[in-house]
Amino acid sequence: MATPTDHLPQPPQRTSTRPPLKHWLGMIAAFFVLLFVMTFGAEVLNYAYRSYTKPPASRLVGQPLPEFTMPTLGDPARTVSRQELLGTPYLLSTWSSWCYGCKEEHPTVARFAESKRIKVIGFNIQDEPQDANAWLEHYGDPYAFTLVDGTGRTANRMEIFTSPHHVLIDAKGVVRWKRSAIMDERMVRDELLPMIETMERQQ
Repeated sequence: MATPTDHLPQPPQRTSTRPPLKHWLGMIAAFFVLLFVMTFGAEVLNYAYRSYTKPPASRLVGQPLPEFTMPTLGDPARTVSRQELLGTPYLLSTWSSWCYGCKEEHPTVARFAESKRIKVIGFNIQDEPQDANAWLEHYGDPYAFTLVDGTGRTANRMEIFTSPHHVLIDAKGVVRWKRSAIMDERMVRDELLPMIETMERQQ
């Protein structure tokens, strides 16, 4: 039996415009998954960049460092040749004011140089002198002196194509170790110091 109210218009049912809780939980979960993937990906790239898996040995290792005569930073009138450096082992460490990796490794290079374990000579490549001097003034100068290769030709003859790059030369002028990588404490401990100790035993 119909009631008097059966024919009256019914108020529209209100529907919520707010997303259900499950929707928000899904978005939050997706955000954290994306964050994890981005973080993990960054770590993988960082590890790849810093990877210390032994690279193919340079053909210069075990060979005399190519002859050179280069001016020094801060005193262009002074030049230094390979012959003048014979008799004392040294580490040739490349850097440039535009090199991000050089900035990152600089504290480690400075600590190693301060240890006086071996002479560290800077090797500034394809840089403007004023920029190079300003860079050292800002970050500190740990080098005995810095050689300047404005064109990069000498670096190419030494098979140095990227920075940072480190070359260990013994007292006879022979390349004993060569690495193109950002120097960190692990490199110093596991590679550089053992090679220096080997050189000392062989003297």
